[in-house]
Formats: sequence, structure tokens, C-alpha cells
Amino acid sequence: MSESNSLEAECLDSLDPADYVFGLVHFPPGCDVRKLFAAAEPMLLKFFRKLSKHPSTPLRKRFPTSPASQALELNYEGSSSHTRLPFLGRSSTGGYCLRQLDVQRLQICLDNDVDGKYNVENGGEEVEEKKAEAAPKRKRQASDGCSSIEAPSKKRRKSEKNHL
Repeated sequence: MSESNSLEAECLDSLDPADYVFGLVHFPPGCDVRKLFAAAEPMLLKFFRKLSKHPSTPLRKRFPTSPASQALELNYEGSSSHTRLPFLGRSSTGGYCLRQLDVQRLQICLDNDVDGKYNVENGGEEVEEKKAEAAPKRKRQASDGCSSIEAPSKKRRKSEKNHL
């Protein structure tokens, strides 16, 4: 690759966003990012290939770690995790340019399935459960959260109006 081609690839205004996955990654406190990414590069490439092919599908992938260390996962929640952020970079005409690009929000967190939305299959790959099973669970959680607040009955409302 010649020097002019490498400089052209770095210019923000000539960048084709379809060729890249831009991610905003949230790391847990105390996480050594350099060690984590160095050991997981093949896994990350596979994860980002899946993300680029199916951008609306939630994904989870475990990081390869030693048994003595904490198990970490890379999580992508699906289409709700898209946002646009401004980037400042070099322009192909010289100087700098400002450009908004689509960004996916990713999280690296401890490996625990708190909400029960995913099953671990095929060596750490995560697959979303059937929507039919997840929907009743959400309805139960929503109804449990609202059970302490009840709307007054119609009779009560009429009696309250008479007392005023």
C-alpha cells in the first residue's frame, strides 16, 4: 500500500461507513482493556461480522478468560442500541471535518444471565429465547411492579366528587 492510499483511508470525509462497525464500548471498573482485547481478537472479529450481518439482532459473546479470572461478556442489545455521534477527523482536502456516524452501543460486563433472555449454546455463543416465552415473563414483571398502585374504582370517584 502506498503512502497516499494509507492517508486517504484515514480521511473521515472519504470513509465509507458500510465498511466499518463503530462501537461505543462500556467497560466494567478495573478491567484491563489491553489484555482483554489482545486475547480475544479472533472472537471480536467473529462478533463484529455477525453484528454487521444482523444489526437488529441482540448478541452476546463470552470473552476467552482463564478459570481463575472473572468471566466477561460482550453484549449488544439490538436495534435499540443505535445512536449517531459526531466524529472529528482529517479531511481529504486538508484540514479537518466533522461527520456524524451511526454507532452501536456495546457493553462488557460480568457473565451472568440476570434477565433470562439468552441461552448459552455452541461454545459461548448466545441465542435469544423464543419471543413467545419471553413475552409472558415481561407481562408478569410489569404487573408485579404496578400491583402496589391501584386506580380508584368508579364508585369511589363519584363519592369523592360529592364530598368536594
